[in-house]
This record gives sequence, C-alpha cells and structure tokens, in this order.
Amino acid sequence: MPLNVIDPRFTKTLDGLPAQKLKLLETADLIDRESGSNPHPHWTVRTKFWWQQHFPRGRAVVLDEHYRPVTGQSLIGREELDGNDENGRYWIKTYCMDAKTRAAALAMLAHNHSNPQSGSLVTALSVDYVLSTGNNWKGPIAHFRLILDKLLSTSALSLCWDGTLKPAGPAQFQSSRERFAPQDDIRLLVLQQAPL
Repeated sequence: MPLNVIDPRFTKTLDGLPAQKLKLLETADLIDRESGSNPHPHWTVRTKFWWQQHFPRGRAVVLDEHYRPVTGQSLIGREELDGNDENGRYWIKTYCMDAKTRAAALAMLAHNHSNPQSGSLVTALSVDYVLSTGNNWKGPIAHFRLILDKLLSTSALSLCWDGTLKPAGPAQFQSSRERFAPQDDIRLLVLQQAPL
C-alpha cells in the first residue's frame, strides 16, 4: 500500500481491499472508519528537501531565495479542536490555534454536520516553512517579507509568528521585518470547509 495518502493509488488500493483486510488494518490501529465511510489513515508522511550551495571565495554573494513549501493535508474534527486529547493538543500547540480560530473551525463543523459526506470534519492544510536551521548566515536577514494566502476568504488561518500580520487582500496577509534573525520556523495552518 502506498504510504502517501494523497497518492491516487492510496485511495484506489484501500477501495479495493476486502472488508476482512480493512478490519485487519483497523485492528492494528492503522486506519479507522469512525470519521466517515472512507478509511482514515493513522500515520503522517513528512518530506524534506535539502541542497548544497558553493560560494566563490573572497567575493560578496547576494542570496535571493524563493521556494514553495509542500502543503500537508488532513481532516480534523471536534475532538482535535476541543484540545481534549493528545492529537488535539498537537494541532493547537503546533499551529498556535487561539480560541477565535477554533471557534471559526467549529462553525464550519456545524455547517458540515448535516452532510454525511463530510463526516463532520474540516480540511486542515499545513505548511512548515523552515527558517531556524537555515539561520547560519553572517548576521540577520536585511529585508524579510512574508506573504500568506489562506486561499479562500472563508478559511481560518492560524500560525506561530511573533511579527505583525496586515491584511493584503481578501485572503492574504503580509508581514515585513528588517534585520530579521529567525529563532523559530513558521508553522501555518489553514482550516477550510470540507467539500460538500
């Protein structure tokens, strides 16, 4: 079975399993079907990228770095938003979810409740943008500009960020820092209405 839950072969493989094998996966606590009729995996796949860069000796180098991080996708429900279990505390702590963000997500759940397809879940899109391990340059970043896009104006946005975020559009926010020496990574969570 493919481990990557967004690989089309993953769903196709699970859909093709007989009930006996699905029960075996449930018994091993690898999947559950409590969150709807479709099996839900109990594992996380993480992808890391790295590269080496060589700089010429004795010459000034201007580094202008751009990349698009990989977006994780999960489904979360009331238990996670209440923060009463380990999984819920993970979401709240890791993405610095405050009461206002959780209330917005609970409102989405209430809207989804009447639809059996959504399974009373919201879609959680997560991005971890690594800054701290790359903090090996000589001095702070002279000009740092962060632009966040939560994709839909109806989505809820949560992140761990000690700077000021200003609206930059119906679904965008931005923050600028001068002489920025990051101490932590940016951990961003976008909560969206589950597809109806």
